[in-house]
Amino acid sequence: MENLKEKIIELLKSTNRNGIGNLIKYLEENKYFRKPASINHHSNFEGGLAHHSYKVYQSYKKLNQENETNIPEDSLIITAFLHDICKLDDYIEGPGQQPSSKQLEYLKSLLSRHSKTLSNDLDQLGRTQVSDLIGWLKDNPNQPEPEFEKTWDYNPSKDIPLNHAEKSIYIAGRFIKLEMREILAIRYHMGSWDESLNYKDYNKANQLYPDVKLIAIADELATFQENWVESQNQ
Repeated sequence: MENLKEKIIELLKSTNRNGIGNLIKYLEENKYFRKPASINHHSNFEGGLAHHSYKVYQSYKKLNQENETNIPEDSLIITAFLHDICKLDDYIEGPGQQPSSKQLEYLKSLLSRHSKTLSNDLDQLGRTQVSDLIGWLKDNPNQPEPEFEKTWDYNPSKDIPLNHAEKSIYIAGRFIKLEMREILAIRYHMGSWDESLNYKDYNKANQLYPDVKLIAIADELATFQENWVESQNQ
């Protein structure tokens, strides 16, 4: 992962954009190289966001070469590595997905009989942790409670209430000047998966820059390849 981090930072620096140093600092401070690309779907592991973004960059660059669309290298880099920068605000390090109300009630009943040490922290526990605690209390009521590793979870109090793509544009634009082709590519990188898509605007963006179509294909391809490899290993 450290090697991937160095590669990404080197690529970003190569764009020579004013403010790129501050942007890289922001990425590091907000755990760009540690956060997942998703919670329950593709690249949902530590470092998944950087991993996914690098795969998108590789596919995006290859598509640009194969189709002779002449997208500038700096735009390839900026779009690929910043299209999901919104996730730095979307995800936080925490205890995992919230448990069900029935799980919590059952755990409280077990705790009332066996332990008082965790009764004030139940709302901060994740679903997997609650299940583990239930099993532990039933089998080892007199043993010290287990420790849990932190996981990534959705941020319940997002600082920037914008949708996925618009938030990425806003965050990146705080540090560097984005070209219009990069703004449109990031805005429409989800293609038809974007539930808020205005097809008239989307079609116009596609007519203006090949970046719009190719980044969506690269993103889809990177996700498909990972999911395919995972399915073959099961």
